[in-house]
Amino acid sequence: MYKNSIFLILVLFCIPIYIQAQGDDKGKKKIDSLKVALKNSSESNKSKIYNELATNYGLSSLDTAFIFAEKALESARKFDQLKEEYAALNTIGTVHFYKGDMDKALDIWQKDLEVSKKLQDKKEEAASYNRVGVIYKTIGSYDKAIDHYQKSADIYKELNDKNNLARTFANIGNIYYHFGENFDKAYKFYSDALNISYEIKDKYLILNMHNSIGNCNYERKELNEAIDNFRNALTISKELKYEQGEATSLNNLGRVYAEKLQYTIALKYCEESSQIWVKLGNMKENASALRDIGFVYLKWGRYPQALQYYTQSYEIVKKLGLIKEIVDFQKDISNVYEKMGDYKNALSFYRSSASLKDSIFNADTQKQLNEFEAKFGKKELEANNLKKDKELLRQTNLRNIVSLVAISILILVFVVYNRYRVKQKANLKLAAQNEQIILANAEIERKNTELEEKNDILFKTKKEITDSIQYASRIQTAILPPKEHFDSFFQNYFILYKPRDIVSGDFYYLVHKGNKAIMAAADCTGHGVPGAFMSMLGSALLNGIINNMEEIHANLILNQLRENIKKSLRQTGKEGEAKDGMDIALVVYDKEIKTLEYAGAFNSLLMIRNGELIEHKADKMPIGIFVKEKESFTNNIVELQKDDNFYLFSDGYVSQFGGENGRKFMHANFKKLLVEIASKSMAEQKKILDDALTSWQGEFSQVDDILVMGFKETE
Repeated sequence: MYKNSIFLILVLFCIPIYIQAQGDDKGKKKIDSLKVALKNSSESNKSKIYNELATNYGLSSLDTAFIFAEKALESARKFDQLKEEYAALNTIGTVHFYKGDMDKALDIWQKDLEVSKKLQDKKEEAASYNRVGVIYKTIGSYDKAIDHYQKSADIYKELNDKNNLARTFANIGNIYYHFGENFDKAYKFYSDALNISYEIKDKYLILNMHNSIGNCNYERKELNEAIDNFRNALTISKELKYEQGEATSLNNLGRVYAEKLQYTIALKYCEESSQIWVKLGNMKENASALRDIGFVYLKWGRYPQALQYYTQSYEIVKKLGLIKEIVDFQKDISNVYEKMGDYKNALSFYRSSASLKDSIFNADTQKQLNEFEAKFGKKELEANNLKKDKELLRQTNLRNIVSLVAISILILVFVVYNRYRVKQKANLKLAAQNEQIILANAEIERKNTELEEKNDILFKTKKEITDSIQYASRIQTAILPPKEHFDSFFQNYFILYKPRDIVSGDFYYLVHKGNKAIMAAADCTGHGVPGAFMSMLGSALLNGIINNMEEIHANLILNQLRENIKKSLRQTGKEGEAKDGMDIALVVYDKEIKTLEYAGAFNSLLMIRNGELIEHKADKMPIGIFVKEKESFTNNIVELQKDDNFYLFSDGYVSQFGGENGRKFMHANFKKLLVEIASKSMAEQKKILDDALTSWQGEFSQVDDILVMGFKETE
């Protein structure tokens, strides 16, 4: 699984931008005093104040920090102030990194490295080498990353700087860790860094190393030890009010609990992590959190949801150009397709992953790792021994070259000696080869004919499958309640229904019984054909339940639907069996006494009354087998008032990716939009919702089936 340790290590080399938060009182006072100082300052002193302002805004406002750093850079270059130029470049590169633009971050930090050399400040030069190394590691250039880490470590060792040497050890551990099979070596370097961090009492490095060691525990299947390390990191992050560290620790805990088969807890941790990264605007780390949500669903056996989240995270890392992550995410998607029985797509993603991995994990990288371990993993190795080894290597290479030349001469003599004999034999073989070529051409022609026939069959089969799904769509549409059923009961309503594929896993439901209308919006596990099967099963079961039920109540309908689903799918709770089911919001509308009953499985009911949004929350359990299910769903009763607006929906609308930063639409934006349009007719509301979604989605593909239903109480 993809980890966030590199993110924290980078922070440790980007001091001071991460330290000061704009939100606290002390930070505000500092910023105000700096702005006053800026007005009264001479032109030559402004670069220093601009840099301090950038530092104090820090991660709380990356854009503001960037603006002040740019001003500091311009002023520093104008007055030839190398120290301030160095600080400004550091901040600008950091902002690019946090925003996921690795190319710009690399360009800026390389310039920063050159300035540090002009300053003749060894400590800053070493930090610059480390930052550039982090970028090279992030984009998959491991040989260059190792080279820069080594130069950094050389300087820190020369300066006897334990603080930064520990951080360099952590970065070396990251290289071993991301190689995939060097977790023991990574653990050793992380442990050395942790010991030094406790010695120098650096809490940021301590929490980072607990996360990194926990990752090694996780890979070595030491799950309880991993939880201890991740919880230590989470505690320190909260103590420091350090949201990046908190998000990292939450994500790591989610992965471990998924391995322990505690899927609900795992999802909670991973989703909390994703929310923090979205809040911070960090697409790179949000991709990691989304990937781990996919991992939880994969372990849970919910393959369509796993594929959805893996695909979302894969699109983000492709957009960011993160080569190592692209390799890993392609392997994940291949694995999910294999679980789903789609071997064609599984093979395609596996080949892409293997090909890309071969291009970055080459022999030169492994050679440099071995040299690095020899230099910093064994303290007794002295510089003069290294010189002897190099001399020995040079002599060995020279002997090898001489031997190679001698062997080449012998081969040449042998070739010349046998040339005449070979020529004679070649003439005899030529006739036989010509005959074989004729036969081979005939065989090729035969196989081409067979291939054309198979392609024709394949094309016909594909068309037959597509035609079958199109026909299934007509059947599914026929099962959905017709417009006339809604018109006979509701004067003002809408249904926004957009399947992701030809057929849908979402379905809407309406049936009348006496003075009551039973209406539902459901989201079944899966998309396409599997989801459509579940939707048809759900609709059929609801018909049977309501027809045979004398006393109609929303929670009783869901209770019975849950039991019927478990029986139909033979769900017993055993490990490895299918966990299919559905999320649903169901209401019973009594036209005579003007009441609305609501019960929900994960899907809530939204009501807008007098311009205020009220959310009736669902029970946190699905229609289907569930570890922590309650005996009964909750029955909510609402007294209706004129002009009340009600909305039932699946999670497809709020989960759609789009906008400038490729984020989800989110529940908060959805609710805000509903409040804004509540005074309009339901037909107008549907158009606004549809247009808003289209605008948000842009060039992003639809990730889920979409269903939103709304109706207004008119009497």
